[in-house]
Amino acid sequence: MYAIEIAMQATVVSDIEVRTSEAGRPWCSFRVAANERIQNRITGEWSDGESTYLTVKCWGRLAENVAASVEKGQPVVINGRLNQRHYERETDGRHVRGSTLEVSARAIGHDLSKGAASFQRTKSGAVQRAEGRALAEATAGMVDGTPPPF
Repeated sequence: MYAIEIAMQATVVSDIEVRTSEAGRPWCSFRVAANERIQNRITGEWSDGESTYLTVKCWGRLAENVAASVEKGQPVVINGRLNQRHYERETDGRHVRGSTLEVSARAIGHDLSKGAASFQRTKSGAVQRAEGRALAEATAGMVDGTPPPF
């Protein structure tokens, strides 16, 4: 069976919820709404079509960067895999089955056709640790910021 890969433009309609998995890996989820703009061919006026709501989930560095960069109300572009999740819940003493669409995101960014954004590269934990070790080794033996004589 093949996965459904999608690219979509949407608006974030919920707060970003950040969590940590049992294995200690960060992940986040949020809801988006996408709707088609429809032009009336007779009047030329534009209107919004019906909205489609999806849950977006992402993991690791993407989750951390989304939590630091994306807010409710912002337009985003999402690339990922579309999944249908089935659930069962109890309502008024009855078990009700349902399903929802989710996107497992591979990439998320601000929709620059709707505004401007600024990019700031983040460093992985491994890179930060390596830089810390290199700095510690470089400054080892220094007195008052002066390297030892050779």
